[in-house]
Amino acid sequence: MSTLEFYQERAAQCAREAEATNLVNVRERLLNARLTWLQMAERLERTNESRAVGLAHKAEALAQAAKETEMATN
Repeated sequence: MSTLEFYQERAAQCAREAEATNLVNVRERLLNARLTWLQMAERLERTNESRAVGLAHKAEALAQAAKETEMATN
């Protein structure tokens, strides 16, 4: 299970538990926890996307540098 899946599962579990309880304060605590898990999942998704974009840019830069080096040596 990935970290993202873990965060999403914890959010779902909090939602299920909040739905099942009759205690208002417990429901509020669980819904707040659910929101926190969802925010953590969203933050992780953004981080992963940014990381992928950064790696793609680095790969492009390396390919361009290799191409320029090859052209310079020929």
